[in-house]
Amino acid sequence: MKRVICSGFLFLLLTGTYAQRTVQAKFGDTLTTHWIGVKITLSDSVFVQIDGPSKSWFALGLNTKRMQAGVDVLMVPAWKEVFVNTNPYDAVLTGYAPPKRDKLEHWVIKSEEMKNGRRIFSMARALATGDAEDFDFTQLATTGGVLDVIWAMGSEKENNPEYHENKRGKRQLSF
Repeated sequence: MKRVICSGFLFLLLTGTYAQRTVQAKFGDTLTTHWIGVKITLSDSVFVQIDGPSKSWFALGLNTKRMQAGVDVLMVPAWKEVFVNTNPYDAVLTGYAPPKRDKLEHWVIKSEEMKNGRRIFSMARALATGDAEDFDFTQLATTGGVLDVIWAMGSEKENNPEYHENKRGKRQLSF
């Protein structure tokens, strides 16, 4: 009997370490095309689906309430031509300025779709990458909780993000 109880406890411990937790949100003016949709699922990895207007850049900053140096950012450049790489990338804020690319890219793009003037990306990465510029999702995956995020979107000039004007904000996401 003890063996059955111990085996059951071990099974629950090993399989239940990361319960799947999902949160969805829309940021911006959902009555127009000026909004960003985000779905984050945490299990043994982080899965993100993010979508926004095709002709705008859009970004999601993790674990922060404001723009500050060191914030982990998922950045999506504006769509241009098919031959220009406009895939999302791992970035970090340096303060009140456009995010810069991380030295190490951890997001893996699983799918990309253009639909009704919007770009939709599905991506994945490890909960903890070991990179000081990446947010560690391990605690949220194991116990849940609140994740503060900031978001912004804007136009580009000469392949560089321009100021987002009032197309930005902050929100708490509960897992």
